[in-house]
Amino acid sequence: MCIGHKKTDILNKINQNKLVGRFAVFLFGIFGLGMCYNLFFVPNKLVVGGVSGLSVVVHEITGIPNNLFIYLMSAVLIVLSFIVLGRKQSVYTIIGSVSYSVMVTITEPIAAKIPVTFSSDFLMILTIILIYGFCGGLVYRAGFNTGGSDVIAAIISKLAKIELGKSSTIVNMIIILSGMLLFGLKKTIYAMFILITYNKLVDMVLLGINDSKLVFIKSKQSDRIEKYVTRDLGLGATEIASKGGLFTKKEATLLMIVPFNLYYGLKHTVLDIDPNAFISAHNCYTVKGGHNKKIIPF
Repeated sequence: MCIGHKKTDILNKINQNKLVGRFAVFLFGIFGLGMCYNLFFVPNKLVVGGVSGLSVVVHEITGIPNNLFIYLMSAVLIVLSFIVLGRKQSVYTIIGSVSYSVMVTITEPIAAKIPVTFSSDFLMILTIILIYGFCGGLVYRAGFNTGGSDVIAAIISKLAKIELGKSSTIVNMIIILSGMLLFGLKKTIYAMFILITYNKLVDMVLLGINDSKLVFIKSKQSDRIEKYVTRDLGLGATEIASKGGLFTKKEATLLMIVPFNLYYGLKHTVLDIDPNAFISAHNCYTVKGGHNKKIIPF
């Protein structure tokens, strides 16, 4: 079997793993997004991008019901997705688009019976961010999407040969700015802030909170540094054989996972031990197994 087929088989097994559980998480997330839309976005006329944001604009101009517009746009985007992106990429688009459209319809009468009032705009925005970002993260973590503007961005990315992130930003900014023409600058600033923090919160749900650093240290005093790390900090350290590119001199490189609250002290202590030490640190999201696992809160 060729390597390409092996990779495909592995990805298929991953996608099929715990499918029922993933779908349950997806439904919970999509329900939360529907509630957020009907509880907060529609009553407050917040246009945060996407087809749901565009529906608020279209409803204000034409009076077309929000859920009807979402159904119509979803149908059009599904057809375009099949034509431009292909069948395989369109499967999750169909699931996401249909599920979101149905959830918007289901949650509309529920949201109408829930009285929601806030003492300040700040409290309202904070509540929206937490619900919207958490539920959106669950949808993506389950391996699905909500269709909508994601499809538009993917189509533009493929046809215009630009990065998906850039095309997504362009689409959402056009929708948000169209809302500014109708609802004013204040609501647009709120919407942009919600969208930016939503993306950050989705990343946190997808990747986890990066409360540790992956640290590489290369030093002539690696033995002393390793003793400090293991004895004084109680962390594990892995010694990696390495060779300099310029002088081809072999020196040990230490690899370790360091919690944020210990990193600052580690960096300055290492430089006290060896002022010429090379230190490279990177955000670390996932740690499985290893020494002193209890110290690292994963």
